[in-house]
Amino acid sequence: MTNKKNNADSAAKKTKKQSGAADGYGKTDKKSASKIDDATLRIALGYEKPPKAGPEAKSKKPADSAVKPKPGGKKQNSGKAGPVKQREADEGSPEKAGATAGIITAICAGVMMCVVLLGGWLFVGRLDTVYPNISMDGIDIGGLSAIDATMVLENSGFRARGDLAVTVELPTNKTLSISAREAGVAVTATQAALAAYRFGRDGNVLSNTLKYLECAFRGAELTVESEFTIDEKYVRGKTNDIVNEINLDIMGSEITVLETYISVIKGTKSLKINAAEIYEMIAGAFKAGRYETMEYLPASSGDEDEIDIVDLYNSVFRKPVNAEYVKETDSVTMSFTGISFSIPQAQTVWDAAKNGEEIHIPLIITEPEISTEYLDGILFRDLLGGTTTALTTGYYRNVNVTLAAESVNGCILLPGEEFSYNETVGRRTREKGYQLAGAYLNGKEVLEIGGGICQVSSTMYNSALLSNLRIIDRTCHYFGVAYLSRGLDATVSWPSPDFKFKNDRDFPIKINAYTDLNAYTVTVEIYGTDTDGSYVVMETVPLSTASTYGATSYRCVYAGDGTLLRRTREDVSYYHYHVEDDDEDDADGEEGTGGAAEETPQSDGNPALPEENFENDPAVPGALFEPPEDGGEPGE
Repeated sequence: MTNKKNNADSAAKKTKKQSGAADGYGKTDKKSASKIDDATLRIALGYEKPPKAGPEAKSKKPADSAVKPKPGGKKQNSGKAGPVKQREADEGSPEKAGATAGIITAICAGVMMCVVLLGGWLFVGRLDTVYPNISMDGIDIGGLSAIDATMVLENSGFRARGDLAVTVELPTNKTLSISAREAGVAVTATQAALAAYRFGRDGNVLSNTLKYLECAFRGAELTVESEFTIDEKYVRGKTNDIVNEINLDIMGSEITVLETYISVIKGTKSLKINAAEIYEMIAGAFKAGRYETMEYLPASSGDEDEIDIVDLYNSVFRKPVNAEYVKETDSVTMSFTGISFSIPQAQTVWDAAKNGEEIHIPLIITEPEISTEYLDGILFRDLLGGTTTALTTGYYRNVNVTLAAESVNGCILLPGEEFSYNETVGRRTREKGYQLAGAYLNGKEVLEIGGGICQVSSTMYNSALLSNLRIIDRTCHYFGVAYLSRGLDATVSWPSPDFKFKNDRDFPIKINAYTDLNAYTVTVEIYGTDTDGSYVVMETVPLSTASTYGATSYRCVYAGDGTLLRRTREDVSYYHYHVEDDDEDDADGEEGTGGAAEETPQSDGNPALPEENFENDPAVPGALFEPPEDGGEPGE
C-alpha cells in the first residue's frame, strides 16, 4: 500500500507541475511552458474550470497500471485500458498537433482583436479632437478641437463659397447661374470644422476605430460639400422660371411675344425642356463642389407636333403684382404687370391656321393697382399734420424731452397698426439717461425721473388729430399746460395712463420728432400720403365748474376746396386749479391721478392758463446741454 500511494502521489505531482502555468496550481518552467496542450489552454482562457484536488485524484493510478491481464495469461480489453491507449496515440499524432496549434493561433488572434477593439473604443470614443491627418479644403486641422479648427480655418483664408456659382448654359442662349449663397450652401468656417470633427464618428465601435486608424496612417482630405443643405424651393423656382422662358422661345421655334400679342408660326418642330433634369444637374454640382459652367442639351422629338396651347399659356401667364412697402427694410418691392390670354380663343385661331401660317394670339395685359414707381413717389410724401410747442429753459427737463423725442422719431405705422407712447419710449430710467425734473403727483409739485416728457406726447396728440388719425387712448393733464390750448394735451405715466392712436389711413405713416434747443421748441410731424386733399381744424369750446375748468374739443374735417365735411366731438377735458399759485402751471412731467383742487374758478368762469414757473428746474440759457456749475441734481 505504501508503494502504491507513493506512486500515485508522484504522478499527481508530475501532472500538477506540468499544468501549473495555465491553471495557477504551481509554477511552470520554461521548457514545460512551450508544451501547453489544448485542455490546459482552454482552462487558461477561462473556457473550462481546473480539476478539483480530492481523494479520487490522489488515489488515481498511473495509466500503465490501469490494464491487468486476467488469469490464464490471456489479455482482455475490459475496462478503460483500450480507449485510454487509443486517445494517447491520437493526441501524439502530427495531425492532432497541427490542429491544436491552429486553434491556439485563432484564439490568440481573437483575443488580440478584442484587445484592439477595446483599446480603440476606450481611446477613440473619448477623443475630443478632429481625427489626425484630416484636412478641410486643403487646410490641415487634424488633432485640433472644433474651436481651434475653426480659428485655423478662418486664419488660413477659408472661404464660405458665397460668391462661387454653378452655371448652366441652356437653349435659346439662356444662362442660369446660382451662387452658393443663393442656394443656401455657403458653409461657414465653424460648420466646416464641425463637419471635420464628426468625420468617422457616425458608425459603430469597429468602423469608428478603423476610420481613426485609416486617418492616422493615410489621412483624409475633406471638403465642405458634405454639410450643405440646398435651398430646394429657391433653386427649383429659379429653374422653373427660366424653363418657362425657354419653352416659350422654342415652342414651335417661331414664337414671339410682343406687347399686345403672341406671334406663332404653325407646324415647326419643338423641344421640351425638363426642369427636373436641370435641377438635378445643379444640385449634383453643388454636392460635388463643382462650381463650373455646364451645358444642358435637351432631346428633340423629331416630329411635327401640334403646339400645346395650355403649355403656351402657362409659359406666358403672370398675375399682376402690386408693389408693397416693407417696414423691416424700409423699401418698396417690385411690381409686375399681369399677362394672359384666352385659351379657347387661342385654340380656335390655332386650329384654323395652316402649317407655316403665322397667327396672332391677343394678350390680355393687366397693370398692377400700385406700381413700384407710384408707391416710391407717394410714400411719406405729404405732411399730414405737425405741431411745434415751446420748451422751458430747464436743462434737465429739456434733456428728458429730447430723449423722448428721439425714441419716437422715425417710427413707421402700416395701415391698421397702433402706436403706443409707453411701449415706444419705454420706462423712463436713469440708465437710459433720463433726469429728475419737475412733475406733479397727487396735486403736488415733485421731482420725477423723466419729468417733462408729457410735452412730447401732448405735441404728438395734437399732430395725430391734425392728421385725421383715430385716437385710441388719451388722458388730459391734472393741471392745464401752457404750451397747448386746453383740450389738446395728453399726459402719460408708467405704466399708465398711456397715449395711443391708430393708422386708419390707406398708406403707411412716419413720425418725425425733434427738439431745437436754440429756439427752445419741440416738434412732432406725421408724414404719409394725402389721397384726397382733406385737412383737419381743431376747435375747442371752454367750460368750467365750481372746482375745475377745461374744454370740449371738436375735429372739423374739410375737403380740399374748403367745404366742411364733418364736425365731431373729440373729447372733454377737465383741469384743476393750481393750489399754490394761480400763475403757476404744472410741470407736465409724468404725473399721477392728483387730488381735488382747493381753489374756486375765477368769476368769469374761464381762467387764463398760468405761466410755467419751475423754481426747482435749473435753467442754463444758451447752453442747455451743459450741466449746472455745481453739478447737482435739481432741487439740491
